Amino acid sequence: MKHLDDEQRSALRVGATILLGYAGFIILLWCCGYIPGVVGRTFSLITGFLWTPTIMEPTLFLLALMTIMVLNHHRRKRQGSELVYLETVNSSDAEQLPEGSHSAIYSEKPQPHSGDEIVAAIEGAAALEDHKEALRLMREVPDELLEEERLLAVRLQLAKANQDPNHIRGLSRKLRLFNPEHPLLNVK
Repeated sequence: MKHLDDEQRSALRVGATILLGYAGFIILLWCCGYIPGVVGRTFSLITGFLWTPTIMEPTLFLLALMTIMVLNHHRRKRQGSELVYLETVNSSDAEQLPEGSHSAIYSEKPQPHSGDEIVAAIEGAAALEDHKEALRLMREVPDELLEEERLLAVRLQLAKANQDPNHIRGLSRKLRLFNPEHPLLNVK
């Protein structure tokens, strides 16, 4: 026979307490029907009404539902929410990661990446000549960061890799306003 752990014993105690509580409540109502006078007749009327098959089942269902909701509310207060945030890695680099490192679970919502982290990731992707990843990350960048010198340089590198002369001219002009001596401006 399998032995029960502490959590299972606790669940059994709570369940038994709830069932005994319901049984005690029903027995109390039934016994109160034997009180002499108006009080006894009132409880007899209530128990007779509750024992009617069309009333008894919905009443017991609602009592059980309310009990489950109250217990779940107390459990959530004690243990916290069940909601978690899952972040996964779905790229060719995921195969190189150790087992179990493909995803991370957070109990609180992760903070959005700062502009510097995204720019660094874009620069890294451009340095590795992973243009698709750099362009994908570029879509996540806030518009105000797109016009900064670091991102203009990366955008110019991507435009040169795509051999887009109009885009190269426009980005070169913008980058020249920030830094006329930038190394990317002198390279053809």
